[in-house]
Amino acid sequence: MIKQIFAVLAGLAVAAPVNATSWTDVNTLTDLVKQTGTTVEARDCETEGLQGFYRYDQEAGIDLLVVCKDNVDMTDSDAVWEVVSHETTHVMQACMGGPVLKDTYVPRVLRELQETAPHYYQTLQQYRGDHKRYELEAFWMELRTPDVVQGFLDRACFAQAE
Repeated sequence: MIKQIFAVLAGLAVAAPVNATSWTDVNTLTDLVKQTGTTVEARDCETEGLQGFYRYDQEAGIDLLVVCKDNVDMTDSDAVWEVVSHETTHVMQACMGGPVLKDTYVPRVLRELQETAPHYYQTLQQYRGDHKRYELEAFWMELRTPDVVQGFLDRACFAQAE
């Protein structure tokens, strides 16, 4: 009987969701993004469903990450984290001049999204070409822990400068 109880508790521990992200996680990532030279803003976007965007135009001097506060629950650190980590992936891609993940990882990432976040996998089907690849990485990054996202950002944007 004791073994069965421990087995059930162990199963629950494995099935428990990853710790929720905190405001400290959101702020730390935002501060790191700012260190790349990117401006970070929370503002009304007035486009239904748009939660955030990243715009980079070197010629125009634009390097901007936006969280759309009219479409994101700004009192929910997890909701804000998802947008910031997603858009931070696009910052990483700008730093790298292309994809963040190796091509060989793409099939695994697609499978992971299909199995663990089917809504992201379905959304991804709307995209084509390089845009689909970039969004794949961004959706996948949303599901990573803060330390993993920060590590990717460090390698993409800061390690190359050394």
